[in-house]
Amino acid sequence: SALGQSVVRVRVVDSAEAPIPDADVSIVRGRSETIAHATSNALGEASFSISPGTEYQLVARRLGFTRSSRFFSTTAEAMAIVIRLARKAAPLDAVSVTEYSRRAAYRVGADAIAESPRPVEDGVDVITKLRPLIFDPTPRSKFNPCYAENVWVNGKRVRFAPANDRIALEKRHAAAVQRGAFNSAAFRTPPPLNGIASVPLSVLSVLASIRAEHIEEINYTDCEDKLDEGTRTSNSVFVTLKTGVGFEAGTGSYVLAQDVALAANRQRIVGVFDERSGAAISGVEVADSASHTSVMTTETGTVTLAFLTDGSHVMWLRKQGYVQLRVLVEISERDSLPVTLTLSPQH
Repeated sequence: SALGQSVVRVRVVDSAEAPIPDADVSIVRGRSETIAHATSNALGEASFSISPGTEYQLVARRLGFTRSSRFFSTTAEAMAIVIRLARKAAPLDAVSVTEYSRRAAYRVGADAIAESPRPVEDGVDVITKLRPLIFDPTPRSKFNPCYAENVWVNGKRVRFAPANDRIALEKRHAAAVQRGAFNSAAFRTPPPLNGIASVPLSVLSVLASIRAEHIEEINYTDCEDKLDEGTRTSNSVFVTLKTGVGFEAGTGSYVLAQDVALAANRQRIVGVFDERSGAAISGVEVADSASHTSVMTTETGTVTLAFLTDGSHVMWLRKQGYVQLRVLVEISERDSLPVTLTLSPQH
């Protein structure tokens, strides 16, 4: 390699570890600055020579597969990275379902963040500039304003986090309150707070500590979301970080120093099949009812549950044309065997 450069060897594979040739592989710095680009060969491999000592994002794409990315830090030595792409489920005919439409309006993914023509620096920017509806839902009443009360990061609720950059956040918050002409003394007939003015500083501080380029996806559940009322996850912002990124309350998002190997129980597989035909079902949403984090089954009807923490999880399985299934899944050292589930077609 060139003097002072770090060689990064990338291997692109599918969920069965088979190589994926002709994949578009890029090395990105920051939110969207592409500094190197290559196409994977017949073995799914591509190589780059880049400056060491910097945080980079590896992004892989190929037609028929979902986009995948991960963060890494270079060293002066050569390094090897494996990135996995999941096959896209076949698209369904458009249907009019209010609940799904509302959730789609709240969701924002990594591609939208990277392609934003407006500058976005952190999680607050992502929402206010790309999905402002999250901070400005329709109030149901003055006692149930439907604003964002909680924030979850990678499936864990962040409680009592320090307010990072509190002075700047308070200025943004105060300006929004002033625009709404809110008067606490007039509680009997207060104008409804909206936008960023309705969001607690505790939530804003967490979002402000997460760099935009570290975000894989943001979802929001409003006060009408009754998927599993016992988990109390309504009025919550859910942030999923990219592979290779960690989060610590009070510190924010950061690139992990090294890969953490997943234990066997974290790699537990779920297979979903048609109850009548026995055929594998692709495109099934497998969602954790507590965190609302979800994955989609591949063309083989399978997913791994690596996104779940250890413990008991109530999972929902949903796909148009099938009856929803609610199931309890355990993630522990004693519970690592594959789980086979069936869905019943709707009549």
